[in-house]
Amino acid sequence: MKNILSRTLEQSIRLWVAIAAVAVGVVGGLFLGQNYAYADVPAFATLSDSMIIMQSLIVFFLVAGVYLMSLIIANTTGLIASEVHDGTLRLLVAKPNNRTKILGAKLLGSVIGDVLLYLIALAAMMGTFVVTGHRDGNIVAVMLRYYPAYILYGLAVIVVMTGICVLLSCIAKRKVGAMLPMLVVMIAVLGFFPIFRSIGMLTGVTGSYAANRMYLYDINYHFATLFSACLDMCGGIKGSTNQLTTVAVLLNTFTSAPMDTDIASAEALNTGMSYMIRNHQVSTWAVTFLYLAAGAGGAIGSFSIFRKKDV
Repeated sequence: MKNILSRTLEQSIRLWVAIAAVAVGVVGGLFLGQNYAYADVPAFATLSDSMIIMQSLIVFFLVAGVYLMSLIIANTTGLIASEVHDGTLRLLVAKPNNRTKILGAKLLGSVIGDVLLYLIALAAMMGTFVVTGHRDGNIVAVMLRYYPAYILYGLAVIVVMTGICVLLSCIAKRKVGAMLPMLVVMIAVLGFFPIFRSIGMLTGVTGSYAANRMYLYDINYHFATLFSACLDMCGGIKGSTNQLTTVAVLLNTFTSAPMDTDIASAEALNTGMSYMIRNHQVSTWAVTFLYLAAGAGGAIGSFSIFRKKDV
């Protein structure tokens, strides 16, 4: 089984994939640097709030979004489907190997590879931000404070998507058959629903989002809720000047459901500013539990299917 684990890990961490991880991190770091230059004002509190927001958005949409989700789909959907299509799985199971151990080794190798590449991307992002110009050490310290939450969210994404991807890989006969549903999910998370809400805001029909309970079907909103849960578990978003305003600006990108008035900042209420935030109509922990359970259930189901699979 060690050979299967090492081979899967080697296939996951290929040179071009590692280069892509560094490239994504560099792009994210350059965006942070541009935001730092744009928001370079004497007030430390204002600058730190701006950097927290920008960093979180980059991690959610780019590093843990486009890159990590694409990486998981590419690595995991072919674990079994590609082996079946190529005929190599027949040779593998013909040997005195336990099928549970075979899939377990493949799954573990893929997860380890995804985690390492995600950490490389995060490190490259912060490294690029630091080395591309003079940065206030206090600002960097504030930004690094959120890395545990980013890592935790990345692990959650890996658990959820890997479990579902490996299940599809065990069901599908070809890798493309397992990839397509997950690509649809990724597009929905990072593209369709955010664009849908943006159009609604521009046309003045955002009220229909909450009225029609669109948040129940909005996968982007669900992942944003999971992201928020990871932030909460690591201490939450603590803006230096106005914590609620910082949270509102950040999470407004994820959903247009109106913010509960009992947690609205006094400034926003007095000025009539329409800050939006993740609402309480959907439980954060219920969403977190359901998605993690879906990932775990997918992994467990894949073992059951693989043990009976005719290769």
